[in-house]
Amino acid sequence: MNENKNRRTLINNMAFSVLEILVVVTVMSVLAGGAFYLFRGTVKMSEKGTQMMDYHQRAQKIIMRLTRDIKEASYVKPDSPALITQDKIAALTVSPETQKIEIVKQKPDFTKTPAGPTKHVEYTEETVTYKVEPVAGSSDYKLLRKEGANAEELIASNIGELLFYRLEGEAPAAAGGPKLYGAGPKTVYINLKMIVPTASNNLAIKGYHIEFKTAVAVRGCQL
Repeated sequence: MNENKNRRTLINNMAFSVLEILVVVTVMSVLAGGAFYLFRGTVKMSEKGTQMMDYHQRAQKIIMRLTRDIKEASYVKPDSPALITQDKIAALTVSPETQKIEIVKQKPDFTKTPAGPTKHVEYTEETVTYKVEPVAGSSDYKLLRKEGANAEELIASNIGELLFYRLEGEAPAAAGGPKLYGAGPKTVYINLKMIVPTASNNLAIKGYHIEFKTAVAVRGCQL
């Protein structure tokens, strides 16, 4: 009889041990699942941050390339980009007048003796053209650069929007109205928008917008 009692006690102890194991396994599974989702969310945030930083760096390279050329220019060609009044900035859209900029670099030749009555230094002119064109099969734009007779160069192809314009120096807004003041034809305004892609299934959400706005003045001396 004692033997049967001992056997039942052993079985009861074993059942309790199995129950404890099941409880521990369940708790560990819940904790592991929570840790996994937390880790996955952290990875996604890290990837998104890296992607945003990458697009910021791309935009900065575009702005730096444009800024360097504009500052080195002797002058900007008339109507390229558009010369507008300050009250029209908000209405600016993608158009032929805002999608192209032509700057001229005058390169003096100091190896030749100045000639003529004015004794001007001889120089050559080279036109640098930037133009924005749509990418085939996409809503994005690409930026192309051409200097003189050189081949056209692709600067960037992941652009959401890029506008060039200039502001008139001083012009009446309307008859008897206040005057509008701008930076003049020597300053080029650049509006750049980059769209960081998103994994959302919502077609209305195309991505996160990053906008850059700057003004660059021509510092060169026109010969």
